[in-house]
Amino acid sequence: MIKSMHLEAEIVRPTLIKLAEFDPRLYNEGAVKLMMGTAAQESDLGFYLRQHPRGPGKGWWSVEDATHTDIWRYLAKPSKTKLRDIVLSLARDKSLNPHPPHSELIDNPPYSLAVARIKYWMISTPMPDAGNLLALGGYWDKFYNVNPVHGTAQEFVDSYNKYVK
Repeated sequence: MIKSMHLEAEIVRPTLIKLAEFDPRLYNEGAVKLMMGTAAQESDLGFYLRQHPRGPGKGWWSVEDATHTDIWRYLAKPSKTKLRDIVLSLARDKSLNPHPPHSELIDNPPYSLAVARIKYWMISTPMPDAGNLLALGGYWDKFYNVNPVHGTAQEFVDSYNKYVK
């Protein structure tokens, strides 16, 4: 497990700043907190990188293979060419057949973060304010977790407080 301050400083912020080359709204304090909280809730901040016992997700942000494929369908749109190029620049394996391999979700935290951030980006509902951690947890639960059996907004807050603060 990595210290949260190192994850934030070395992976989360630089990757979000890179994504913001496409649209500045991809990087803000709310996005930082949301991605740190997602990593805390989904993988216990990196403890479960291969697969969490509760599901098939991979990596710090517990991205599922099907979600990974959906993100690349979204990135294939002509209007997303610049974003696609940014995400591909983060991949170690630059092949597009139809996307970099799912193993990048485990082995490449910046790439995995970018894919997870784009999953949130695709949602038309605005992200809550950075100062409202419970609302960010509700956002995670509704749009990322989507599993009524595992995870609640309060669990997100509890994981954030345990692993990030």
